[in-house]
Amino acid sequence: MSQTPRVVLKLVLAFFFLLAFKNSQEIVKVNFEQSMGIASYPQYKLMLRGRDSLQILNFYKNMFEKNFDTAYSETTKVPKIIHHIWVGSKPIPELYRKYAEQCRKVNPEWEYKLWTEKEIFSENFDPRYMKLFEDMGYRYSGKKDIVEYLLLHRYGGIVMDMDFECIKPFNILSHRYDFFASLEPGVYWSKIPVMSNAIIGSVPDNKIFLETLDMAIKINDKNNAKFNSGARLLFRKIKSLYNNKPPIKVSDSREIFMQSFASKFRESSGFYKAPIVFPATYFNPIFPDQYKKYDFLDKLRVWGGFEKGDNYFTQIRLETIAVQDFYD
Repeated sequence: MSQTPRVVLKLVLAFFFLLAFKNSQEIVKVNFEQSMGIASYPQYKLMLRGRDSLQILNFYKNMFEKNFDTAYSETTKVPKIIHHIWVGSKPIPELYRKYAEQCRKVNPEWEYKLWTEKEIFSENFDPRYMKLFEDMGYRYSGKKDIVEYLLLHRYGGIVMDMDFECIKPFNILSHRYDFFASLEPGVYWSKIPVMSNAIIGSVPDNKIFLETLDMAIKINDKNNAKFNSGARLLFRKIKSLYNNKPPIKVSDSREIFMQSFASKFRESSGFYKAPIVFPATYFNPIFPDQYKKYDFLDKLRVWGGFEKGDNYFTQIRLETIAVQDFYD
């Protein structure tokens, strides 16, 4: 092979390398409202039933517009650690193991940590938070949320549910933002936009995480004092015997962990220099149709009738970074 073709080949390879490197640092920007479902779609209206819904949605939109174009930094902001949490006695499903392996391949330079109850209890977290952990009983989503906030406070990095499939490397986020999360499409159980805690990236030592857990303890204690007495307690014990499960605590884990964290974040987001909350299609482009779970009055209020709304969230988009598998 002569010298000239070799030089040409090297230049061509260098070009494609630089192109791939450039693309690996890019995030696709899309219209915020379209990513949330387009106002003409019923699913968009689900999150606007609350009194403060539009104000909350605009808070996330303004943050997205302000910080999206934060420059790519050579140094990472969010530590390059991927945390997966698995609590309970059931083995990890093979599908989740495949997702985890795939995420490690997409992010080869990231440290990967799987937290089971053995590793969790060896961390010597504050006993108050571990008591809250035990109070969740077999409500594993609540237990996961507690550990998530403790890990993000202590170590930083990315905590993500195990049903996520990674599409793009997380470097495009960790080199730009010191916090990121995602909004879900409209959901039947909330009248305001929901900032999900299924995937969160953060620098460590953020007071918001512990403040959320302190709030959760108060809510949990208040709810338990109200419901763990008299006829309610007797009913729950009978129900637990019938189900052959221990009595579950009454606190709704979505209320005390997901919504409380979102509230604290909106109050104290100034802790971060470049936070961002992505609209739905970046992490939830495929989402269950919520229509079936709505009651009679909600169907009248939201849609003005009984027509079945189109499910806007059915496919991965160009901007999608990771996908939560709600159909696993």
